[in-house]
Amino acid sequence: VPFHATGVAGPAAGVFAVSGDGQTGTVGGALPGQPAVRMADAHGNPIAGATVEWRVTVGGGTVSPASGRTDDSGLARTAWTLGTVPGSNTLQALSPEAPGSLAVFRATASPGAPAVVAKLAGEGQSGPAGSALPAALTVRVTDRYGNPLGGIAVGWSATAGGGTLDPPAASTGPDGTASARWTLGAATLRQTAHAAVGGVAPAQFGATASSGVELAELRISPAAPTMYVGSFQRFTVTHHDAAGAEIPQAWSIRWLTSNPGVARMDYTRPDGPNVLGVTAGTATITASSLSGKFATATVTVVDRAPLGGDDFDTNTLGSYTARGGPGGAWSISNGVLVGSGTSENALLIRNGVSLGDGWVETVTNHAEDAGLVLRYQADGRYYLLAIRDDASVFPRGERNLELYRMDGNSYTILRQIDVLWQRGGPPSVVRFQAVGSTLSVFFDGRLVHSQEDSWLASPGGLGVRHYGLGPASADRFLSLRWGAP
Repeated sequence: VPFHATGVAGPAAGVFAVSGDGQTGTVGGALPGQPAVRMADAHGNPIAGATVEWRVTVGGGTVSPASGRTDDSGLARTAWTLGTVPGSNTLQALSPEAPGSLAVFRATASPGAPAVVAKLAGEGQSGPAGSALPAALTVRVTDRYGNPLGGIAVGWSATAGGGTLDPPAASTGPDGTASARWTLGAATLRQTAHAAVGGVAPAQFGATASSGVELAELRISPAAPTMYVGSFQRFTVTHHDAAGAEIPQAWSIRWLTSNPGVARMDYTRPDGPNVLGVTAGTATITASSLSGKFATATVTVVDRAPLGGDDFDTNTLGSYTARGGPGGAWSISNGVLVGSGTSENALLIRNGVSLGDGWVETVTNHAEDAGLVLRYQADGRYYLLAIRDDASVFPRGERNLELYRMDGNSYTILRQIDVLWQRGGPPSVVRFQAVGSTLSVFFDGRLVHSQEDSWLASPGGLGVRHYGLGPASADRFLSLRWGAP
């Protein structure tokens, strides 16, 4: 008579390390071999489906998965990523089914590749041209986790000014640092040097080389210029020693204006710092150096008298020609020019006036969608400054002035300008100016916008625009003046 029986694994005898111990890797990197453990009974039979937990105890790395079950061979594995600090890393594997038993894995994390060259000392020094700077230039080379790297080659070189670095190449010490002494070049200017490591952005150092002669005085020129609203004035500064002799410039200059509402510093032009005349008045321009020396100039800004204009005290419509889009009616009554009715860019161009460089200005107390026109051409091209009321049919918040290129039935908007526009308040003065490729907008005597645009440089007509959205639309012009910039 046959008898049958099935043998199963007995209780777990322990958690045993199989592979993955004693590896070496880079900080923050995954080890190539996954740690593996095996669970078996006292006779070595594999235990399947047992829970294995993985715990990082030293080094701060991570594992994935942190918990799992053994397969049919009694094996369980995990991927181990080392921590970001060089040194020892330790991982443990344990199971609730084998209390008191655990497998220990150890690994060593090495620093990563160079990633950062950081300045530690030597930036921003100054000294006579050709001299050695007092403090050495020092950098620290680290991996991407900030771990210092020893034995890394650092190349030192002067990048502007013609100086030298000693030594030109060095290796970092155990703390990741390397140093070099900088001897400035002969040029009395801002000089630069850098420390470079292959494949990494270099560390840039700057220094100021002086002539070795003490600065006693700054002189500014011109000392008391008179300029027109909307024009630019360039200033120069010279450096002088105690005997009054001019010395090469070796100090940076800072420019200030006492009244930017009258004369404003402008750094956008290619010929250096300029002052822009904003409105009539006076302002003090100060040039100062890092050594504490300064010089001042007094600027007087004046406004040129207009070349012509109309106050509309009498009916002068015969001096104008209506052009532009259809619709709209023009009338003069009680000193006011009115554009009214439904229209599309109805223009009123002054006869016999053509300006390339110049300005046109109006005073208005009601502008639903008025405008000023400059450089009007017979083919319908011109610049337009649209003047819009806050209480327009289409609410525009504080956006009241808009600068356009107009080309027949098409247009390009160049700028939207925010100004304070009080509906029902006193009249406002709006000026539109073109000088070469510079377009400027003034509102109540203040320069509110200036930009470069070379689309239309030819002289042309000037005048006003009315854009009406309905029969009740009206734009009022209390005066129209024009002049040279």
